[in-house]
Amino acid sequence: MIPKPPVIRLSRPEIAPPSAYSKPALWRTALTALVVTVGSLGPFSFRAAYGHFLSRRIHIFGVWYVTPHAVLHLVSFGLLGFLATLISLRWPVRSSAIAGVVLLGLAIEWLQFQFHPGNPFESWDLRSDAAGACLGALLACAWSAQHRPSDAVSSL
Repeated sequence: MIPKPPVIRLSRPEIAPPSAYSKPALWRTALTALVVTVGSLGPFSFRAAYGHFLSRRIHIFGVWYVTPHAVLHLVSFGLLGFLATLISLRWPVRSSAIAGVVLLGLAIEWLQFQFHPGNPFESWDLRSDAAGACLGALLACAWSAQHRPSDAVSSL
């Protein structure tokens, strides 16, 4: 009889395989999304009180201008896009997370339109949300590429 060769394990059983996502990053993203949602759907009196400041045009160059309202959307959804991208190193998960951030912006705009009388559906806000989410995702990809461990198999 021929003896069976010993089984050689290629991976150590005490090391868990990398997960599809990072739970801390997922929780940070969910908490930030909750803060952005509550802030966006909060009392309409805030918008009425600070509307003159939020809609003020700030001249950038030539005919280009920006409003603090648009900057607020760009920054908040940029942060959400950054955090959502850090949930995973896998592109399908990252793409789904960014799509979720953009859909959150759409849901917030629709809810504002439905429940705040006199508030129009603002498509410019959706554009600012999508641009912020994409810029945040690009920054997160660049940041995670620089801070990735050398073994390239890790979860953020």
